[in-house]
Amino acid sequence: MFNVLDRITTVDGHLATIKYVGKLEEVWGDEEIALGVEWDDPTRGKHDGSHNGRRYFTTDKAKAGSFLKASSVKISKERRTFLEALVYRYGVALSHNFEEFRFGKKAVECYGLQKLDKLRSDFEKLTYVSLNRYSVVSFTSTPDTRSILSKLGNISTLDISFNLINRAETVWDIADNLPGLTELNLSGNRLLLWADSEKCDEALIPHAKLRSLKMASTCMKPGHLNLFFKKFPLIEKLDLAYNGYSNQDIMDMQFPGSLQFIDLTSNILSSVPNLFSRTKVNDINLSQNIITTLDKTEYPFYKVKKLLLKSNLLNDWNSIDIIPSMFPNLEEIHLAGNPLFVSMSVDEMMTLLTARLSSGKDSLDNNGFFKINGSDVTPDDIRNAELYFVSKVRSGDIPFDLRSHKWSDLLNRYRILPKTVSKSNNGFFRDRLKVFLVNTERGIVKEREIFKPYSILRVKGIVSELFNLAPLNFAVYYCLKNDSGVEDTDSREFLEDNLALVDSYEFTEGQKLYITSKCS
Repeated sequence: MFNVLDRITTVDGHLATIKYVGKLEEVWGDEEIALGVEWDDPTRGKHDGSHNGRRYFTTDKAKAGSFLKASSVKISKERRTFLEALVYRYGVALSHNFEEFRFGKKAVECYGLQKLDKLRSDFEKLTYVSLNRYSVVSFTSTPDTRSILSKLGNISTLDISFNLINRAETVWDIADNLPGLTELNLSGNRLLLWADSEKCDEALIPHAKLRSLKMASTCMKPGHLNLFFKKFPLIEKLDLAYNGYSNQDIMDMQFPGSLQFIDLTSNILSSVPNLFSRTKVNDINLSQNIITTLDKTEYPFYKVKKLLLKSNLLNDWNSIDIIPSMFPNLEEIHLAGNPLFVSMSVDEMMTLLTARLSSGKDSLDNNGFFKINGSDVTPDDIRNAELYFVSKVRSGDIPFDLRSHKWSDLLNRYRILPKTVSKSNNGFFRDRLKVFLVNTERGIVKEREIFKPYSILRVKGIVSELFNLAPLNFAVYYCLKNDSGVEDTDSREFLEDNLALVDSYEFTEGQKLYITSKCS
């Protein structure tokens, strides 16, 4: 019998959470038990838990819900304890002499009891265990299984990803019985049932050896995740990809002080989380988020040596130029897939990135960046890129701040005399524009200076930072002026083309840009 918040899998491997158990009489009559489920893959869903105007359950993600018959052959009936899955997976692999082996009342294909001693000795040899998609739902130790548990002390790596575990206590029990565990993969499980937080906190016995924890696609709340950090206080590598975390969620997490690597791929981060600037973290993966801009932080990320920003929304060179000061000890960076590079060839992108990211006087000794987008950068690459860049800036083909320390350093290192740059480049610095950003819902007005070569996406990034708004949740518009030069509040023009430049609009000094939520 299924219960609400149980996890199920289909026979073809699709996972879901049960949100409703009951009748759907107008569809299947009053004898069939209906399951209202929310799919982990929301594209499989058809609705949000409502049917014919009646709400049966509520999905966390829009249109991720479906109804299934509890008797449906599409639902896999396999549901195993951890030990049953272990014996099924590795007992079978170690012998061709299969007999029935019982844990309590349940039978598992494995060794007969006369082979139990050999089974135990074989388990003592295990160091790596993979039970990915083995329908593990619980731990459940019995007198029959305790003797096997005592033989698992050499297991250092455990993969129980994409199973049916929905209780945190199941994870604690498994970890407590694997004292040598250093790597644990829980990705794809949804821990939905928790004991009272205070009691749970008090009962936690920290694990002494775990160093690597994968929690991708678990959608765990920050508060619950913090309990994991208390259970596993020595984590050095952490995978939190595909969880929908915002910058505020990251701020609410209490990461272990031992953390050195974190994967935050495919969340909804709008900026690099500042809290990592004061930690030991040296490797950060922020690919496939919604980061529109990079801005100076109070504390540079001195420890970070590797940074992945692939497939974000970066669309201005100012964000690129700030990277060397923001990450002064960076050795490897990945930036491919951002809108800024859409129209560039690979060679052009690499040349410009190499020149702009080179770390000044040490770059010719290759003490700065050595790898960009996965390619090694040699001293000759840096020299050639920087000389090309200088020539393009001096000819006016590339806009760049001629008052910057970077420009002075380039001229000094290559002994190039200052020269008047063509007007097309000087115009970049004359084309500053003071705007007033008006938050219509909060009644807040903030003054900001922007450049006309900024993209609309860059402007929205500024708005996001100033008002702490998620980029996908607000819109920006301006009001057209009547013949008398006065704004007509009924004539709104929304800035919807993110790749358009500010210069393509007829904005004037003191222009007002209005910010409103998209549901307004």
